[in-house]
Amino acid sequence: MIWCAGGGAQVIWQRFYCNTDAACRDFAGPARAYHNESSAGGESGATVIDDTMAERMVTCGWVAASAAGVFLIALAFMAGFRVGWLYLAGAAVLLVLAYGVYRRSRICAVLVLVNHVLGFAGLFTSVSDVPPIELAVTLVLAILYALGVIGTFVHHARRRAPA
Repeated sequence: MIWCAGGGAQVIWQRFYCNTDAACRDFAGPARAYHNESSAGGESGATVIDDTMAERMVTCGWVAASAAGVFLIALAFMAGFRVGWLYLAGAAVLLVLAYGVYRRSRICAVLVLVNHVLGFAGLFTSVSDVPPIELAVTLVLAILYALGVIGTFVHHARRRAPA
């Protein structure tokens, strides 16, 4: 769609499509107002994700990783010593990465998402029948981790010193 290209594409399309017609001067005006593509000053390219939204996305990421780590600790105690130490090691790694996401580390956020994607890829390749509740939890966690990645990248993009 043309709206994905930003404000510049609408201006170029407007010049191409509407050379002389006065009624066609601002054909993208209602759509620009609906999609919030202009700020109070009228310039295009207003931010879609503000600082508060980015912080909430980061919070989604580290809370989801922490909850998954706590669940792994509980699973380790239920599984017993033979297999439980693997769950404890995984929980420790996940909790350390959750702390990294809490500290707005982009690397930790990406590692949490990569760990999750590799984990459910391994699960789906080794098991032929996955219960629907496990599939739902996996998808919800993937979405929350992806929000954490987006939030950390937006956070660092806003904190960079202007060149």
